[in-house]
Amino acid sequence: MQRQQTTSVLKGLDTELLQQELTDVGEIADRVRIAQFGLARPLLAMRQAQLEREAARVTRRKGANHPEAAARAQAAARMATRVAAFEQDLARLRIDPPTLKTETGAALYGRVVDAGEPVGDLTIVILQNGERLGFACTDPRGSFALEVPAGDGLVVSVRTKDGVEPFRDPQPFTLQPGQKLFREIDLAAPGTKPCPEPPEEPTTPPETVAVPDLVGLPPEDAAAKLKAVGLRLGQQQEQPAAELVGRVVAQSPEAGTAVRPGSAVAIKVGVAIVEQVAVPGLVGLPLDKAEAVLKETGLGVGRIAEVEASADQAGRVVRQAPAPPAKVPPGATVDLWIGVPGEQPGGETVRVPNLIGRTVDEATVALDEARLKRGDVRQVETDRQSWGRVVAQEPNADATLPKGSAVQLQVGSQPLRRDVPPVPVVAERAELELRERGIATDQPTGFLARRLEAAEVRDSQDLDALLARDRREVRDVLGLRTLSDTDRTIAALKRFRMALDE
Repeated sequence: MQRQQTTSVLKGLDTELLQQELTDVGEIADRVRIAQFGLARPLLAMRQAQLEREAARVTRRKGANHPEAAARAQAAARMATRVAAFEQDLARLRIDPPTLKTETGAALYGRVVDAGEPVGDLTIVILQNGERLGFACTDPRGSFALEVPAGDGLVVSVRTKDGVEPFRDPQPFTLQPGQKLFREIDLAAPGTKPCPEPPEEPTTPPETVAVPDLVGLPPEDAAAKLKAVGLRLGQQQEQPAAELVGRVVAQSPEAGTAVRPGSAVAIKVGVAIVEQVAVPGLVGLPLDKAEAVLKETGLGVGRIAEVEASADQAGRVVRQAPAPPAKVPPGATVDLWIGVPGEQPGGETVRVPNLIGRTVDEATVALDEARLKRGDVRQVETDRQSWGRVVAQEPNADATLPKGSAVQLQVGSQPLRRDVPPVPVVAERAELELRERGIATDQPTGFLARRLEAAEVRDSQDLDALLARDRREVRDVLGLRTLSDTDRTIAALKRFRMALDE
């Protein structure tokens, strides 16, 4: 009886209308989710702001290193990640994916934004092995959708009307047949040009450029010669050169080296050779005689200190810094240590250990073990391998000194770089640029600056090296959480890199 009633009801239904309504269930569900998201959005924003205020308050009261401050900061960061995922899901629901016309096809859809704001009138091109498979234009909401053949080695490129490419995938990706992939692309700069059909990809794009010979040219001529071949002038340093004052005496990379277009070429510019004075040997001379010798040489007396010495060394120079065979500019001073009798005649003497190659801390420990003490520590320019290590000592190893005497150290340091601000300035400016772009604003102030310093980003060349690395490596170096944040960070750092040359 029940089966007969059911059959009777079904006969009275419009089956075509029922089928259409069942087909629309997915779209209706998406509209319901959008409405729910709209109600949840202000609540999430309020919760995120509350967590950030709590983290800032605890940090001010207890310091950034306090466990409670760290826990609050992590909670705020987790909420920021959830909000970003929420916004991306909301954007995906508002964009209709393309309908696939073939069984072997795949779909790519999404939107282009700049710091969260949609960017329209751009061209989205998908490439495979340099060949263009398809393109689409972004609408005022920044959304796009296109069907492409499935396969691997796919690359997304974003372009403007005048050919500028503000974004290109650093790594290719794969689409399976029937797959519909959503992408949200965040740019460093807004695109406002009309969206044309992109030009054909060049069949043989230039991959490298030969570095021209710059030796003998003034710096301004060298810069013009580099610009003519698609390169740019990089770091400039000075090098003594009697015959090429004011001209390039060396370059890196060398002439003829194949490099990528846009690469920087560092140069050294010749400067006049300053006459150096050889430091005379003063050990064993009475103080007045040592002062007379320095005056005759064109040098001056620096700091004078007393150290315990044997009776025959009393009143005489037992150490000097710098010592022969060092050369210094005219008028430089020489520090002297004058021997004075110890409390006990024939006081105990010790042998000076070899400190070359050790760090300052290691050298200090070695001197303590030898019953000596560390004297003045001077920084001298050396190659990178010797930075932070002892490159010279006074007196030399195996010399004999009264117990408790001081040993002077010279420690290697990096050369002075004149083309960019010092490290803290570069790092702070870079962090300011990133925070203005809305990147890592949930991190404590100074976080990105410290990470840039830890990555040894000291100047434009170091920044170029960082930007040339894989984006996953950049993410790990800078302590970022997502590849999306990493892409935005790289884009902002590129803008900052261009500002360094202005």
